[in-house]
Amino acid sequence: MGVVEAIAFLTQFQHGSVIIETDNASIVKAIHSRIYPRLYWGMLARTIREAMEENPQISIQWVNRNKNTVAHVLAN
Repeated sequence: MGVVEAIAFLTQFQHGSVIIETDNASIVKAIHSRIYPRLYWGMLARTIREAMEENPQISIQWVNRNKNTVAHVLAN
């Protein structure tokens, strides 16, 4: 849900390319492959993909949890 909110924010205030990084490989894989499971997070992945198609300057990529220290600190 955080990625959906980030994209909503970016569509209002963005002035350049943005890469959203997440440590959730399943969601990134679903978004890139356009194969969405029939689960709640699958619906979110589809929503994210549709928003990214409307805003091609926004992209998403997977980052290993060990390398995503900012998100880890914020989560704690």
